[in-house]
Amino acid sequence: MELSLIPTLAILGGALALFAFARRRARLPADPFRIRMIDYTFVQYGAAIVALLMIVHLVGLWSGRPLPGRFGFG
Repeated sequence: MELSLIPTLAILGGALALFAFARRRARLPADPFRIRMIDYTFVQYGAAIVALLMIVHLVGLWSGRPLPGRFGFG
């Protein structure tokens, strides 16, 4: 199964939207009477990693050949 252009762009858009949402929630002032169940900083990190991977994948799709890995395989 190959990840084509449209799903890659959809995943990239979702990751960027999730990053923006988590950034907005992380910047809200803390309520001392409520416990935050989700640490939105880690959500930002995860969304940024997914977005970076999708950008690298887009470069590979647009160049027409797969990018070599760390050890030159591929």
